This record gives sequence, C-alpha cells and structure tokens, in this order.
Amino acid sequence: MVFSNERACCLLAAMEEPIVPRKFYIRNYRAEARLAQRRQARAEARAIRLRELEKQARENDEQSDRHYEIASEPVRPVRSREGRTASFVSSSSYSGSRRSSEDSTDALDSRDVRHQLQEVEENFRKAMISNAQLDNERTALAYQVDTFKDDMEEMEENYLHVQRDMKEKSRAFDLLQRDYRKLMDEKTFLEDSLRQRDALIEEHGLVLVGAEEMVNGLQEAHG
Repeated sequence: MVFSNERACCLLAAMEEPIVPRKFYIRNYRAEARLAQRRQARAEARAIRLRELEKQARENDEQSDRHYEIASEPVRPVRSREGRTASFVSSSSYSGSRRSSEDSTDALDSRDVRHQLQEVEENFRKAMISNAQLDNERTALAYQVDTFKDDMEEMEENYLHVQRDMKEKSRAFDLLQRDYRKLMDEKTFLEDSLRQRDALIEEHGLVLVGAEEMVNGLQEAHG
C-alpha cells in the first residue's frame, strides 16, 4: 500500500491555516476604537457642561451679592410727624395736650415702621442668600445627573460590546472545535495508514526507501 501524499498535504495545509479568523480581530479592534471615540466625546461634553455650570454658579453668586448690597443700603429715615408737628408748634406757638399725645403716638409708629422695614430687609437678604445656595445646589445636582446619565450610557455600551465580544468568541470557539475535530480525523487517518503500512512491510518483507518508493527486497536482490 502506498501512503497518500495528497491527504498528508491537505493535513499540513489545514495545520498552517490560522485557527482564529483574522477578521475577528479586525472587528474587535474597530469596535474598541469606536468605543474609545465615544468615551472621549462624552468626556469633552462633560467638561463643557462643567464650565457652563461653573459660569452659571458665578453669575448666581454675583447676582446674590448685588441683591445683598441693595438690601444693605441704609434706609433714608422717614420724617416723622413729630418733627413736622414741632415745627408747626414753633411757628404757631400752639402746645395743646391733645396734640402732644398725637405726636408721641406718631413717633412710636415711625420707629415701629423702621424696625419692621429693617426686619423685612434682613429677611430679604437671607432669602437671597438661601436662593443663591439653592441655585448652586441645583446646578451641582444637575451636573451629577448628567454624569450619571453618561456613566449609564457608557455601561450600556460596554454591556453591548461585551455581548458582541462574547458572540465573536463563541463563533471563534466553534471554529476551533471544528478544526480540532478535523485534526483528530486526520490524526486517526494517519495512524491507520501507518499501521497498515507497517503491517504490509512486515507481511511482505518490504523495505521503505525514501518517502514515497517501496521496493520488494527480493526482486531487488534478483535484479
């Protein structure tokens, strides 16, 4: 029996072929590049939003400071009726007990009004400060929400990338299994061929010369 060189060449060609397809690595590389580009774009957009939020926070602080300065300006005292009454009394030389009682009451009312006005101004100042703080907190929370959205989007993209990678690797694994079964079949064929060759050599007293030629030893001796 002559050994099948054609079958052996097919085996060597199969062994020399790449086990994992090259296009698998190309697709994986391109997917990684696209994912890196999207990450860079999100980082740049996040930096822009952060600068805008910082600018907005500074504007809120400046506006709060302006309101505080306006609220802190001294209030022009209201001319009380007491002064007007005293001027009127000095000019008219009128000093009745009833008028003095009214002037005293007007002076108390003016002090109460000024006190209430100061309280209103203080409450307004506190409200403006609290409003500015709430605006800054709202801005910070909005930035955190945007950051969480970006992180969630990146996690979803990573999940999809992992799924695609798993599918590609599963496909590559199937190809490896197919190549493995093919190699095992070739191995079994070669082992059977070797056993048959050895059996023929032993049975007929043949001598194997080179890689392909077998000559009968007895015929060679007679020749």
